[in-house]
Parts: sequence; structure tokens; C-alpha cells
Amino acid sequence: SQLAGIAAVSAYYGVSIYQHRAQTPICPVQCHFADFDDLVPIDEVQALAALYPEMAIFQYPATHGFLVDGWELSSDFQCHKPSAILASQRDDTFFAKHLLGTCPVG
Repeated sequence: SQLAGIAAVSAYYGVSIYQHRAQTPICPVQCHFADFDDLVPIDEVQALAALYPEMAIFQYPATHGFLVDGWELSSDFQCHKPSAILASQRDDTFFAKHLLGTCPVG
């Protein structure tokens, strides 16, 4: 969210986002976190939400990797379809709000 030319960001799982919490985003950001994620402590998610109340931070009753299905690199990640669908719908709404009409066609 610090790169020039980026109009909006939707972050999933946020493994390293808390480490960069002092860098104020320069574009709209929303984040998707899993409630049962061993890689991202829930207290970091809550601290991020308190630090940036304008940031849309969503939590899902799932584990890390809830949006992936059949990822061969790890059997630890399991797709949680209801969470994946809801997160995808939220992305559609978010990007329609922040990107609609901003992409040059040519």
C-alpha cells in the first residue's frame, strides 16, 4: 500500500502486515484474516484494527489459506468455502468502489 500508482489493496492472511504497521497506507486497504491462523496471532489483527479504524478488516471462522483449494505446497491449508465466497464478494464490492472507472482501456 506504499507503492505509487496502486489504487486499492486487498490483503489475505497478512503474515507480515503487522511488521509494517507503522507505514500508513496511501490507498484504501482491506484485509482478510482467519480466526484460526497459526501464522498470524489474533492479537496482531486486533492491534492493526485499532491502529487503522478506517481499514476494513474481516475475520473468518477458518484457518490460514481459506481461499485456496487443492494447494499442493501444503496440506495444512484447507479451503473454507463459505469464507472464501464471502471474502471474494467483499473484494468485488471493494474494488468496484475504488477502481471502477480508473482503469485505462486502450
